[in-house]
Amino acid sequence: MRVKKFIAPSMADAMRKIRSELGDDAVILHSKDVYRGGFLGFFMKKNLEVVAALDKEAPSFADSKQKISIDSPPADSQHTAHMELLHEVQQVKGLLKSIKSLEIEENSENCPADDILLGAGEAPKAAALLQEALGIDAYRGMSSDNVRQELLQRISHLSYGGISYKKKFICLVGPTGVGKTTTLAKLAADAALNKGKTIGFITTDTYRIGAIEQLKTYAGILKAPVEICYNKEDFIKAREALSSKDAVFVDTAGRNYHHDHLVQELIDIIGFDEDIEAYLVLSAAAKLGDLEKISAKFQEIPFQRFIFSKMDETISAGTIYDFLLNSDKGAAYVTNGQEVPDDIREATPQLLVEAMMEIKR
Repeated sequence: MRVKKFIAPSMADAMRKIRSELGDDAVILHSKDVYRGGFLGFFMKKNLEVVAALDKEAPSFADSKQKISIDSPPADSQHTAHMELLHEVQQVKGLLKSIKSLEIEENSENCPADDILLGAGEAPKAAALLQEALGIDAYRGMSSDNVRQELLQRISHLSYGGISYKKKFICLVGPTGVGKTTTLAKLAADAALNKGKTIGFITTDTYRIGAIEQLKTYAGILKAPVEICYNKEDFIKAREALSSKDAVFVDTAGRNYHHDHLVQELIDIIGFDEDIEAYLVLSAAAKLGDLEKISAKFQEIPFQRFIFSKMDETISAGTIYDFLLNSDKGAAYVTNGQEVPDDIREATPQLLVEAMMEIKR
């Protein structure tokens, strides 16, 4: 049996190729959509992959029918019909064996890099980068360990790790709904309970209903003072009031990144001088395009690194990796739940890459 794979824009085009090379007796065994071409993973064209087969040795059903004699006696006719049926059964068995062998062959050609980067991990930029850097054959031949090492190599140059405590004021900024207040409480609890720091809170989030009460609840548990600021003058007074503390954690209102003036308002109130260590909080569940746009809008704020929240709410950790590939800043923390202070970890390249590998598993 002759088996061949065809790539064509449509089934009609594929059928023309199949008839041209294998003839009218060819049988389609398998078909699926594939994507080819493009540049760095973009503008890839959809094609159809069709696997067809031709049994060279066995005559077609039409040929068998032509060999039946009209003048044959009934007994011979019955015998011929029986032989035809037996032949057809053997053909079906042969096709089933071919399909099974093709499935085994297809499974043997699985590409670990694609499984990790284009499967649940969803890191198409990383996949395109490795294909371009290594070549498609080397890329497809990579083991899972090879993929891990290549991924680590390409983001290890960025800055990682948590608060340095070289500056008194730790400020979290970011869009609405990313969990800034809860993340701030986790950092403050770690500072007070695990590092023995005296702490205080400042909030400029006077817009969101319940925001001040939420922060006061955390502050009450940690026995820390809270200062509420509505404008720049309030913020200056709050800094003076908490100047004796080892670390002051500053909560901010979520800003709609589509409006530049809202980010500017935040800058006008806080100032972000040399004694403020700022971090941009982004949701790990966001789309890559949104992460890039948000980061661009907050570039006017001199933040140190990113904090990726809601890792427990995504199945595509590769989005974070693709985002960091084009960033000049690394990650400080990742959060994976609502528990204070437990559900937060300092970020490392190994942690981010392993998150992709774990999702694949």
